[in-house]
Amino acid sequence: MKWRWYRSLIFWAGLLVMGFLTWAWWDSCRMFTGMAKRDWAVSNRDAGVLVTMKGPEASPRLMTDRVHGRSMHGALDFPLPFILRGGVAMEASDPSVPAKAGKDRQAMKRHWQRTMAVMPRGMVACFVPYWLMMAVVMVVWLGLLKWRAGRSARRA
Repeated sequence: MKWRWYRSLIFWAGLLVMGFLTWAWWDSCRMFTGMAKRDWAVSNRDAGVLVTMKGPEASPRLMTDRVHGRSMHGALDFPLPFILRGGVAMEASDPSVPAKAGKDRQAMKRHWQRTMAVMPRGMVACFVPYWLMMAVVMVVWLGLLKWRAGRSARRA
């Protein structure tokens, strides 16, 4: 009996997650959305998710914010992931990273390096772009579908 993938919960759940990530990627290029609680802040911006720890404005209550903003990257510019620490001087630009279509892919990292250089020591910022999240979800999703198809084939 042939496996009916369109009846699989794994297929529909993966499609839902990929749709949500696509919407969040699109939304992050036109709006800045953030949430902060105590020492943590998470923001949806610049075609990715920025997580900061030990921010200068530690708040005991949950705070949210949503503002129109211009993204440093378009949806198809594919920014690079990075992790930065506060109170550290800027490092020289990395020549090993090629520019894509004439645009500097490290512009956002340099912007955040300048911002983090004046932040207190111990503060950490981590940026994960949506293209990377979608690639990881796609690999896991396809692996689960392959596993499910193999399991169905053995059963038949």
